[in-house]
Amino acid sequence: MYKKATEGLKRLLESIENLEIPSETTVRIIIVENDSENFSENFIRVFSLKSKFRISYHLEPRQGIVFARNRSVKESGECDFCCFTDDDQIVSANWLVELLKCQQDFNADGVAGPTKPYFNKRVRYI
Repeated sequence: MYKKATEGLKRLLESIENLEIPSETTVRIIIVENDSENFSENFIRVFSLKSKFRISYHLEPRQGIVFARNRSVKESGECDFCCFTDDDQIVSANWLVELLKCQQDFNADGVAGPTKPYFNKRVRYI
């Protein structure tokens, strides 16, 4: 279970490690595992030892993306922005730069863009 539960998370975190960081920007990674058990906590602890970012891990047992995202916001404390992604996705190197640029260009309270899931096998749509 450990390997399967962390495969996508590892891929995502590796893509985040390659982010272009705008000047005067501090990035923290807040991982909220939305499950009844902490399957990924040990993996996160090991990964965070070599990460260039500060990573914190939290378990949110109430199921649903709303609970997970609200927990992320709560755990972020005082910050200017929260960016969300999921463990079945990867981010491009300019993802954060473009999000912040869009927010500034339009003085927006929130911005969003398409996110494409990463699957390592063919998915059938019904």
